[in-house]
Amino acid sequence: MARRRTAADGFSLIELLAVLVVIAVLAVVLLRQAVWYQERAERAAMESTIAVLRSALQMQVAGRIAAGRDAQLSALATENPMNWLARKPKSYAGAYEPAGAPHVPAGRWYFDVADRQLVYRPRHRRYLTASDRGEMTELRFRTVLDVGPGRGHGGVDGVGEMDIRVVRAYSWAEDAD
Repeated sequence: MARRRTAADGFSLIELLAVLVVIAVLAVVLLRQAVWYQERAERAAMESTIAVLRSALQMQVAGRIAAGRDAQLSALATENPMNWLARKPKSYAGAYEPAGAPHVPAGRWYFDVADRQLVYRPRHRRYLTASDRGEMTELRFRTVLDVGPGRGHGGVDGVGEMDIRVVRAYSWAEDAD
């Protein structure tokens, strides 16, 4: 007669392996999603910094117009946008010539003095691609300011478009595979 299995007998090796395989599959799926969410969070923080800089640009333009310093408006396009902030973000590494830029760690901003561009070095790049499908190791932004007669809008003559624009279009953590 066959012996009945009791709780004291425990699990068979096959049952234990099946449980371990299920746990391993779940861990891989969860880790992949965690990486995607990390990149989404990093992207949100980066875009938040750009939004703050856009507001700072508008404040700089308004301040110079209010002070009657219209002639100084075009200089904004070449200035370091981080200097417009009362307090620079902790992730800002400083202004660098191209030779010093490779030493800026991932997850940090820096200002490229030669190109007059603000650069972000992403920490996570698994879901970051250029619109031309190339690899991206950094995201570059430049200040766009259209200044001159006949370019005004909103009642301000002399200032047209003002923005902080990405230099090379990208897609980042928008769709998980």
